[in-house]
Amino acid sequence: MNGKKVGLWEGDVSIPPRTLFAKHHIKVRVVSQSHTVNLFLRGGIDVASAMWFNEYHTILNSGVDPEELNVIFLRDQGMNFIEDGIYTMEKTLRKNPALAAAFVDASLEGWHYAFDHPDEALDIVIKHMRESHFPANRMHQKWMLERMRDLMMPVNPKGKLGYLLEQDYDTIGLEMQKNGLICSYPDYNAFVWRADAWKR
Repeated sequence: MNGKKVGLWEGDVSIPPRTLFAKHHIKVRVVSQSHTVNLFLRGGIDVASAMWFNEYHTILNSGVDPEELNVIFLRDQGMNFIEDGIYTMEKTLRKNPALAAAFVDASLEGWHYAFDHPDEALDIVIKHMRESHFPANRMHQKWMLERMRDLMMPVNPKGKLGYLLEQDYDTIGLEMQKNGLICSYPDYNAFVWRADAWKR
């Protein structure tokens, strides 16, 4: 990728690829990428940012075969970034840990239900997308739900949905710190709260 035009989203979502570039001393020409892959499909950039569960599928549906793409998964490069999660302020957690636990339990239950009842989940999502006048493509939404299951149900020592591995947390924190993207990061045990801790 050295010297290539690379499409990056703005804000925090650009941190994972920037960390990869810094780690491997890759110099790229950054081009701001919108939330479509049109710039990549039209040859305006050499490399596109793409989520496996979303934009990658859009690229395939545009007529590009998987064999035509060089796909780099950050997790395969030792960069298993922490992305979407449930976060709260420490004071909120101290004030009402039972509420926090209930919120976590309800969120996980919702994901399990969607994975166990995909057609019903897709019906609900498509209905709300159409009501909000967003383009709704059932095939693409089905792909996204299936990929989210793949991503959220990883094989890990705890065998639980939504469990953040300490090794992943420390690896990413250290890489970001080493490459000047952050000054410091909290200890894993200070960052992670177990939803059953309040019952002890």
